[in-house]
Amino acid sequence: MDKVDRVEFKDEILKLVRESGRCNKRDVSSLFSQDAKGEYFEDIFKELVDSNLINVTSRTKDSTRIEITYQGKELLDLGGFTKQYELEVEKIKEGIQKKREDNKLQELQKENLQLINRLNKQKLKTHWIPIIISLFGLVIALASYFKPSKEISKPIDNSRFNNIEMKMEQLENGLKKDLDSIQNELYEAQMLIDSHES
Repeated sequence: MDKVDRVEFKDEILKLVRESGRCNKRDVSSLFSQDAKGEYFEDIFKELVDSNLINVTSRTKDSTRIEITYQGKELLDLGGFTKQYELEVEKIKEGIQKKREDNKLQELQKENLQLINRLNKQKLKTHWIPIIISLFGLVIALASYFKPSKEISKPIDNSRFNNIEMKMEQLENGLKKDLDSIQNELYEAQMLIDSHES
């Protein structure tokens, strides 16, 4: 008898005892005597008694009175041994699935670590390139700074600056004249307004 058959058989016995109320063990065992399960009845009955799911209330010479306990009723209400077995199987399946996922995660982490190591090795090989380019540029800049220029500097042409200065002075003088004439006109206008008001 495999485990599934055992849990189903336990549930059958518990259900039969619960439905019968107080019943006789001999009557219950006789229901299974014709069945292939009959040879396992004594072992399973003992397991149920030891688990405190069935109580033996009185023993006589000819019969043993049995009844289901509160724990037995509660177990049946929760789905019995079959439901417990299904939950155990489900937990095992979840555990296997979790283990597979953990293995995949570990593989991904190993692959990630390998890629990081490869990247770090590549950085070690290539990190000198920008430094060399920077130093080369610095050397060229220093050389050009300290190296005298080959071009002869041209003399500064002061005549252009003189022309610009002269034009600016003319413009300034013209603006002063315009400002004076505007102030005179404003003064005359103010005088007219004052005389008109009085």
